[in-house]
Amino acid sequence: MDLSNNNRCKCCLEERNLKDMWKEHYNEGQKEIYGFMIRDCFVVAWDLPSYTDKLEYICASCRIILRQCVRFKNRLQMSEQSLNYYFNNDIFKALPRWQRFKVVMPGQQLQFARYIIFMAYSL
Repeated sequence: MDLSNNNRCKCCLEERNLKDMWKEHYNEGQKEIYGFMIRDCFVVAWDLPSYTDKLEYICASCRIILRQCVRFKNRLQMSEQSLNYYFNNDIFKALPRWQRFKVVMPGQQLQFARYIIFMAYSL
């Protein structure tokens, strides 16, 4: 594989369907700057290249994966906020330990409920 060609995806080295990682792009009305999305989602130390550097690209497949990862990260953050709200709520703390998991059970998925039960009993 000849890597001397800079026109490759920085994530997977693909040569097709490339977009500049550091320019504004829009997807379904949402502004996206892929380099910042990668840096924020994965804590990768990629910085905006200086004007003397060559352009950096990301391919269509990696853009799809990146959007899914950003959505997953946002879901995790929302779940963490919900857990913090319930576990730091005075009403929740006043319940006996065996009843605490019932507060957050309605409408939640089974895996999430098991996690909450585990957390409630470990308080």
